[in-house]
Amino acid sequence: ALELARRVVAQLRSTLGPQYELGHALLDLARVEQRAGELDEAHAHASEAEQILRGIYDADHPQLAAMLSTRAVIERDRAAIRELP
Repeated sequence: ALELARRVVAQLRSTLGPQYELGHALLDLARVEQRAGELDEAHAHASEAEQILRGIYDADHPQLAAMLSTRAVIERDRAAIRELP
C-alpha cells in the first residue's frame, strides 16, 4: 500500500494533475506512512496536503476536518515516540 500511494503522488506531481487530487493523494500517503511508522514522512506529506487543501476548500469544509484529524493522529504518534526512553 505504501509503495502504491507513493507512485500515485509521484504520478500526480509529474502530470500536474488537479491540485485537489494531489492534496488527497498526499493525505492518503500520510495515512499509510503513519500506519507503517514512518512518522516524519507522514508529517511532511500531511503538511503539504494541508497547504493544498486549505487553498481549495472553505474553512468549515468537512474535508479539512478529516485532514486535521489525520494530522492530529500523526502528531500524537510522533509525540509518543519522543517520550520513549
